[in-house]
Amino acid sequence: CYYGTGINYRGTWSTTTYGAKCLEWSADNYKTEYPWANLDKNYCRNPTGLQRPFCLTED
Repeated sequence: CYYGTGINYRGTWSTTTYGAKCLEWSADNYKTEYPWANLDKNYCRNPTGLQRPFCLTED
């Protein structure tokens, strides 16, 4: 679970709401831009303050 926009979410959810598997955060530049955001493995996070935690996918 997360509260509000989930900007501090640190859970291990790693699929989208549509069931797509998340990619590793290292596949993009988010990890260097948001070092405080705990962008580990392929877990959903919200480093940019969007509506809810998200992840990167191939689509």
